[in-house]
Amino acid sequence: MGTDDRSRLVAELAEYRRVGLDSSGCIYFLRQIQPHASLVRAVLELAASGAMEVELPGIVQAELMYGPYATGRPEDRYAVLAFMEAPGVAVAPITRDVLFASAQIRALTKGQMKLPDALVVASCAIGRCQALIANDRVFRSLDALTGMALMPVPGQRYALPRYLHLDDYAQGEAQPRSVSGRGSHG
Repeated sequence: MGTDDRSRLVAELAEYRRVGLDSSGCIYFLRQIQPHASLVRAVLELAASGAMEVELPGIVQAELMYGPYATGRPEDRYAVLAFMEAPGVAVAPITRDVLFASAQIRALTKGQMKLPDALVVASCAIGRCQALIANDRVFRSLDALTGMALMPVPGQRYALPRYLHLDDYAQGEAQPRSVSGRGSHG
């Protein structure tokens, strides 16, 4: 990945104060899968500097902990915990509003977005994230929902986040294999 790719992502993120990060990006970073790990590092550096905040939805936290529990390696569990507690990173619980909003997202996408992905989007919307960073094409369906608001309960409105696809910022490099099948929904 060239510095131009990283610079493009950083420039794009300059307009956002809060972004969500899906499990694919987290796993790329934790496993140092390039070129995406460098892009996620740029996001985390912005968060550590106070320029923005990164939200990890509750389901992402559970997915990240799956591997360390499955392998029984405490050092992996500590690495994930340190990642989730990094400066500028906020963990978000799965609340009733997130559950209701995820059901609405599934309905808006006519069931094409599966529940785990809808939970990620809903958490980001409820958490007031302006963007969601991931590498799963299913999130591209958010583009068709631009301008729509979620209303998990009467009187509350939440804007859907814009989707930033990591592959769009890692052009010209060999793309990593899919990280699905590792306890994630992606």
